[in-house]
Amino acid sequence: MYLTKEMVFPMEQGKRAVLIKGKGEVQLESPKELKIRKSRCEIPVRMGTDSYAEIGFMGAFSYFCDHSKIRNVKEIGRFTSISSEFTAGLPQHAMSLITTSSFIVGKSKNNWFVPHIKDLLSHEEWLDGNIDFFRKNEEKRKEIVIGNDVWIGQGVTINTGVTVGDGAVIGAGAMVVKDVAPYSVVAGVPAKEIRKRFPDDVIRRLLEIKWWDYGPEILIGISPDITAGIEELEKRVKNADAWKADYVEFIFEKKEIYMTAGGKRKLLYKL
Repeated sequence: MYLTKEMVFPMEQGKRAVLIKGKGEVQLESPKELKIRKSRCEIPVRMGTDSYAEIGFMGAFSYFCDHSKIRNVKEIGRFTSISSEFTAGLPQHAMSLITTSSFIVGKSKNNWFVPHIKDLLSHEEWLDGNIDFFRKNEEKRKEIVIGNDVWIGQGVTINTGVTVGDGAVIGAGAMVVKDVAPYSVVAGVPAKEIRKRFPDDVIRRLLEIKWWDYGPEILIGISPDITAGIEELEKRVKNADAWKADYVEFIFEKKEIYMTAGGKRKLLYKL
C-alpha cells in the first residue's frame, strides 16, 4: 500500500518523513509517497518517504530516513536510529548457474525481458529446474533482525540473514554480510568490528537490564557516566513494570490500517 498526502489518520509529516502517532487525526502533507507491504509498528515511529518498507515489527521510538529500501526484515527493535539510503534484504541473483542474469529464473510473463526472448515461457521445465537449483543451493530466506538501541549510518546495506545485536553501531556506507555483536561498532566493506562501545562487564549488565523494555521514562535523570547510570538503572528496573506500547498494523492484502490502543483494536483507514 502507498501512504500519500490524501490519507488522514493518526499520522503526520515530520521533516520529510511520516510520523505515526497515537493522538488526534492530522493530514499528511509529505512530498513523496511511502510504500509499505507489511508491518506492525509500535507508537511512535518515524518512516522516511520515497521508501519501501517490508518490516514484520518496528519498535517504538525507532525510525528510518528517506530513500530507504527495506525488505525481508523480521524486526527492528525499539529506540533504533537508521539514516537515509538504508538498504536491507534485497533479492539475490544466482552465482552458480551459467549466468547471473534473471532471465533464466524468470517465469512471469510480466518480466521486462520476456518479449525479447523467443518462446522463453514455453521452456517451463528448464525454468523450473533453474529455479529449484537456485532455491536449494543459493537463495537465503532467513530474515534480518535489528535489535534495540541500534544506530545505523547513511548508505548502509545489510544482507539477508544478518542479525544486528542490541546497542550496535554501523558506520556510514558499510556493507554488513555477517552478524553484528551487541554493543559493537562496525564499519567498512565488508563491515568489520572496530571496537566495543563499552567494556565487556558494562555490556553484560546493559543486556541484562534491557532498559528499552520499560519505555523512555526509565532513562530520565540517569547520570551520563556509564557506571553510575547502570547502577541507577539496575535499581529502577527492579520496581518497574514492562512497558506496553500502542501499535499500528498495516494489512497489505486487505489495504487496511488498524490501531490497537489500551488493548482495543479499531480500523483507522481502508483504501
